[in-house]
Amino acid sequence: METRQSEISIPNNNISTKIITIICWLIVLCTIIPLFMIAPYNYPAADDYSFSINTHQAWEKTHSLIPVLQEACEMVKEKYYHWQGTYSAIFLMALQPSLFGVHAYTWVPFIIIISLILSYLWFLKILIMDICNGSRYTYLTVCACLLIPTLLFPVNGVEAFYWYNGSIFYGFYFACSLILLGCILKSSLANHKLIYNIICIFLSLFIGGGNFSTGLTLPLIIITTSIFAFIHKKKIPTAAYLSVLFLTIGLCINIIAPGNEIRQANYPDTPNPIIAIIKSIFTGGKDLIHWIKIPELIVFLILSPFVYQTAKKSSFQFKYPLLISIISFGIYCAMYTPPFFAMNNEGPGRLVNIIKYSFFWLLLINLFYYCGYFCRRTTIFHNSIWINKIKVFINKYPVLVYLTITIALGSTLFRSASSTHNAVEILQNGDAKQYGKEMKERYLLYQNSDKEIIVKPLSVKPSLLFITDITNDKNHWINQNIALYFNKEYIISQ
Repeated sequence: METRQSEISIPNNNISTKIITIICWLIVLCTIIPLFMIAPYNYPAADDYSFSINTHQAWEKTHSLIPVLQEACEMVKEKYYHWQGTYSAIFLMALQPSLFGVHAYTWVPFIIIISLILSYLWFLKILIMDICNGSRYTYLTVCACLLIPTLLFPVNGVEAFYWYNGSIFYGFYFACSLILLGCILKSSLANHKLIYNIICIFLSLFIGGGNFSTGLTLPLIIITTSIFAFIHKKKIPTAAYLSVLFLTIGLCINIIAPGNEIRQANYPDTPNPIIAIIKSIFTGGKDLIHWIKIPELIVFLILSPFVYQTAKKSSFQFKYPLLISIISFGIYCAMYTPPFFAMNNEGPGRLVNIIKYSFFWLLLINLFYYCGYFCRRTTIFHNSIWINKIKVFINKYPVLVYLTITIALGSTLFRSASSTHNAVEILQNGDAKQYGKEMKERYLLYQNSDKEIIVKPLSVKPSLLFITDITNDKNHWINQNIALYFNKEYIISQ
């Protein structure tokens, strides 16, 4: 009887696995629908205006893309010498959607959320199916389970999905980094390596011109995995060398910008590199403990059997689990170091968002590695009676398993801290609609012929849509930039 039980497993492509996959993706769908439903009430703010004043004026004058792109390039040059060296990010910031019409700003959460979903699908498909020989349903289930905490529990929801300037600078670049890593892995498997090498060069230069936390951490990840590949006598793809080289070139162009020194003058009391690293480690540890809560544990508990199956089928030997955990923690903490070194703090919510995303990814990798380690080195997962009883139970009572998974995952949607809960709440209480109505009224004033504009204060400030506002001081930088954007003498709030 025990021999028969030891042979029982959860098939990768049976009806049970398919249903679990469908359930997980229905939860993802339930997560994003409310996030998209509040998108029509989304409006630009703060740096959305300051980076797109000239591109907006070019569009208003010509309604042609060529002058707009020329002005975007001029903005890159101006900011490079007078504010910051993030050349590719500034180019994108200068093209914020509302310069083509305020209703285009509705598309911001669609751009960010869809880019995250596609990048997760791309990278996990290559990692699980192509590299680890996992099944399609395992890949899709793991992807859904990883997307759920990413979309539900950002540190700052408005800066994660709705504020273009912040979300494009961090969330979009995080998605691009996953696409780059996927291309590096794909280049080692594909016949058309040249295409992937070219894509890797472009993405590396692009990411190197973005935020430092992504740009500096990505080479560490590529170099670390390349070292492991070398130790295990695996061929390192040319794309890995090219990516590190061009990421370094892009970062150097970014770092040496004269504007960085001007901006850095606003932060006189910054620590030396050693202190910045120490602060990064302590802050990383603190946030790590704070981020491991019941919803996250539920998600990773549900995907564990799928990760185990993938680890069991893979050809890796899983010799160094503790080393993997130490390296993972080091990479995770390294993302905090640039803001501590530059500003003496962990950075704004939009930056910490992508650190939290990275934490979920590193947690998944560690789960995979430890599953593989115990699978290779102990008999508990092969001959244990209680493991076999669980397998028998799952096969005997699949409906109960589906119901449990649905309730467990579904319960995460209704936590007060979740972005989906907040979106539903501001839809139900009318705050989103009222905010959109008041912002629309402001835009009608901005677009009239008066040169001096006084607007009413906002009566509601929904947490997922509102980030900051103009003041009653016409010389405040936000007021000045909005006035320049709409060609007014001044704009103030009562």
